[in-house]
Amino acid sequence: MKQFLAAFILTSLIVGTVYAQDTLKSGILWDQDKARTLALKHLEKEVDVTLFQGIDPQFLENMQLQKNPDANTKMAHRQVTFFSGGDYAVAYDGESIVNYYQSNGMLLKVSVCSTPFGEDLDYSNYPRKCVEYNYPQGKILSVSLDVAPDESYVFLPNGELKNHWLGNKGFSAQGQELWGRQ
Repeated sequence: MKQFLAAFILTSLIVGTVYAQDTLKSGILWDQDKARTLALKHLEKEVDVTLFQGIDPQFLENMQLQKNPDANTKMAHRQVTFFSGGDYAVAYDGESIVNYYQSNGMLLKVSVCSTPFGEDLDYSNYPRKCVEYNYPQGKILSVSLDVAPDESYVFLPNGELKNHWLGNKGFSAQGQELWGRQ
């Protein structure tokens, strides 16, 4: 009986260890509800917009990037992303704020990014939470939760799904493609 019990315990430990390793390797599975819960925790409803410049200081240089489709939009100290509607975003290295500009270089909104778990922000780690505030009012517009390099959920402050990004395509809550980015 002791041998049977010892064999049973040993087998359970081995099977449990193998199962636990597979579970840990698979990572967190995200769905809309889990993303919403984490995204909407601890929101600041307003931000002091006097901290931001209302005009893109590198407007001309950034516009040159858009004119050359072969150009790398990763500059020495910033990343520029152009959207199909003409607006663009600038993220400076080492900063937790992304500036969104209209095609004329005027600030449209800012996105303040953080980790949802309180660690230091590292743009290579996920999940990552970004709260968008309009300019010049400083009121919250939306909250995004980047769950992987190619997937993010965007919610309105009331919790409604605004869109779901997969790769470079943004989809509505109904699954219709809305946006593209390069």
